[in-house]
Amino acid sequence: KMLFEYDPPASILMIADGIFLVYIDKDLDQVTHIFLKSTPVNFLVREDIRMDGDITVTRVARSPGVLRLTVQDTNEPEKGSLTLIFADNPLALRKWTVIDAQNIRTNVTLTGLETGMTLDPKLFQHSP
Repeated sequence: KMLFEYDPPASILMIADGIFLVYIDKDLDQVTHIFLKSTPVNFLVREDIRMDGDITVTRVARSPGVLRLTVQDTNEPEKGSLTLIFADNPLALRKWTVIDAQNIRTNVTLTGLETGMTLDPKLFQHSP
């Protein structure tokens, strides 16, 4: 599960609840549900992440201290792609880029990470 809450002035909240990617625009008072399986984000929220079968690795690139891995749905590559960017010493996810079916690019950078926290499961639920 994932939750993205943007800092003001943006008024967007996105929740990946295991089935849907729920896109909430607070300014427009609009909620959109998209099946996770139809988005590249589905790869990030899987219980078991594998680099074969229904996922195809389309690119691997290494530069000093960085590893980039691009994946897409094997059967439906038109859904878009996901590029994962790792620091390599130690190996840790630092950023990802999603290119969706409309060819819109979204970059997410992970900073100030905290681990080992207990989160309330209600954070990943949307109530109208």
